[in-house]
Amino acid sequence: VVVDAPGEHTIKVRASAGSENVTGADVAVKIDGDGPTAAATLREDRTMEITATDDVSGIASVEYSLDGTTWVAYEAPVAVGDAAATLAYRATDVAGNVTASSLEVPAGELVPATVTAAPKCVANRVTLGVTAVNTGDAPVTIVVRSAYGTKTFTGVAAGKSAHQSFATRAASIEAGQVTVTVTDAEGRTSTYTIDHAAASCG
Repeated sequence: VVVDAPGEHTIKVRASAGSENVTGADVAVKIDGDGPTAAATLREDRTMEITATDDVSGIASVEYSLDGTTWVAYEAPVAVGDAAATLAYRATDVAGNVTASSLEVPAGELVPATVTAAPKCVANRVTLGVTAVNTGDAPVTIVVRSAYGTKTFTGVAAGKSAHQSFATRAASIEAGQVTVTVTDAEGRTSTYTIDHAAASCG
């Protein structure tokens, strides 16, 4: 029996040994020679959302790359920053078929800000301080994210700053990053990713 049409098929199998000894079974067969459907969309906050579907065998994995070399498992929308970028993405179905593509992301309009991050010791525990200065000419909303929490500041006036001290509750921390998102009244968003040093207060 040759079954080569795409889709899921049921083959009925019957064996007999004489007229009274008959056994049978249904065997499900999936034929999937086509790659999954995959698409990437640039959202207003300059994150990329990747969707993938496969109606026959199902999706096994979805990955993306921003440098064309390192592939990362896709789990949530990916921030691409304000510079022009190329997002490569690929989806693999359970049958092993792969669909790969890429999306050219144009440079965004920068919402200007200056961001700094530095740890310090308070009562033998590390506190991570993050300061974002609105260097533009209109009020903005600033969202500060770190491994130790998230803080949102609304209506930060031009020339003013937003500061957040995150209590790590640890005597030492490793070097890491903080992410600050700045959004103006027109909905334009810029994301700043800043490194911070390791610190020990023991």
